[in-house]
Amino acid sequence: FLLRGVQQAFDMSRPLEFQSATAGNAPMLVGSLVGAALFNFGFLSLLIMRLVQRLRELSQRDPLTGLLNRRALDLELEREWRRFSRSGTSFAVLAVDIDHFKRINDTLGHAAGDSVLVGVAQQLRACARETDVVARTGGEEFVLLLTGVQARGAAEAAQRVRQAVAAAATLIGGA
Repeated sequence: FLLRGVQQAFDMSRPLEFQSATAGNAPMLVGSLVGAALFNFGFLSLLIMRLVQRLRELSQRDPLTGLLNRRALDLELEREWRRFSRSGTSFAVLAVDIDHFKRINDTLGHAAGDSVLVGVAQQLRACARETDVVARTGGEEFVLLLTGVQARGAAEAAQRVRQAVAAAATLIGGA
């Protein structure tokens, strides 16, 4: 169409060729229709792929803390177990539970409880290495999957996590 438009602009004596039934217009029309259809199909495919990726991410994340959820943790544990079976690379699993969390919700309210959960999640992320996995598996229950650590390293990491979470608890009044 661009080529036809340029030809028309330079030769005004010819009738407007876009509407005439010439041998060149039919393939150009079919080509432009096919091109438009392919463009639309490609655009919709890209859009659907992005939406599926976003849904996959949302289905694996806890909406409150942004941490992985139990489903995603199960996949990570399975992957780590396969790695251990193949190469013997060790890993550790730390379970973290907030003491007296029900009391926080009952006395301070659910908004305060949510704030505590978000704070603990931030502390756990700060304590974890980039290769570690941090997940929220239940109400006030969290799991850290530590990759490539032996028992001593896991015990040290558990102590760091306990101290960080305890320090964060004092920031909200010792709750």
